[in-house]
Amino acid sequence: MTKNILLTGGNSMIARAIQREVPCYEIIHNDTEMDAIVDLTKRHEFTKFCRIYKPERMIHLAAFSGNLNFNQTYPSKTFEDNIRIGLNVFSEWFQYGKAKKALNVIPSCAYPDYPICMEHMLWNGKCHTTIESHGLARRCIEAYTRQLNKEGARIITCIVNNSGGEFDSFDPVKTKVIGGFINKFIKAKEEGATHVVCWGQGKETREFIFCDDVSKCLLQALDTYEDLYEPLNITSGEEITIKELAETIAELVGFTGDIYWDKTKPDGQMRKKLSTTKMRKYISIEFTPIRSWLKTTIDWYLSTRKLEI
Repeated sequence: MTKNILLTGGNSMIARAIQREVPCYEIIHNDTEMDAIVDLTKRHEFTKFCRIYKPERMIHLAAFSGNLNFNQTYPSKTFEDNIRIGLNVFSEWFQYGKAKKALNVIPSCAYPDYPICMEHMLWNGKCHTTIESHGLARRCIEAYTRQLNKEGARIITCIVNNSGGEFDSFDPVKTKVIGGFINKFIKAKEEGATHVVCWGQGKETREFIFCDDVSKCLLQALDTYEDLYEPLNITSGEEITIKELAETIAELVGFTGDIYWDKTKPDGQMRKKLSTTKMRKYISIEFTPIRSWLKTTIDWYLSTRKLEI
């Protein structure tokens, strides 16, 4: 099978999952080698890549992002870099002669602080203050792609809920809740700790989705979804509290101590559920249960870490 899909953010968890489904060109924003290392904040570097490899379709995953603390520590850089990357990628893609269709992937934090989010609500309010820098920047790029579509581009947008799986980030500075909990409970078990402290109250609910399921959904959307002016939600529909998530991961790694919740720390948005009404019209897959893929992720992380020691 020949390559015709370009993945930006080629070393990301979701990009690697897509590569397990179909061969793609991969470019990485200032990271280790794959097809190319490209500084996507500089448009000419992306232009050069497109002229060399001539991809026909693109899935845009590259982002400057991290966990809740990361977004609060680097708000201006998070906002600026994500805006700059998105503008460079899509403005060049529109000018690039071989381009046929592109998919812009944005996180669910782009939605307003509503408990249930339908696609037409994307611009109906402010992002949650704890992740505004990232969410608002990615929302702005969705608006930009709509303007390009008015001039003849074919760029669709998918809004993806919290995901996890093999090749998730376990960097303490950037890892999100699943990677953070896996790190925390494995370390506590290995050190013989009697308890683990987690942020907030644990009452928030989230829908989590396996990266392999995300990859299948995105590839289906790239083939079948044609609405250039309204995004498509991608979510498993399986809702769980952060407390339940912590307890499940603790059990799966074999940590038997206590879990304490530091209520002086921020909780984040209390509920973020994406409507699946529209998704069911375009996406047809059987989603992997969260407990199953959490176990897969933990086993992969432990085996990978042993190889690095």
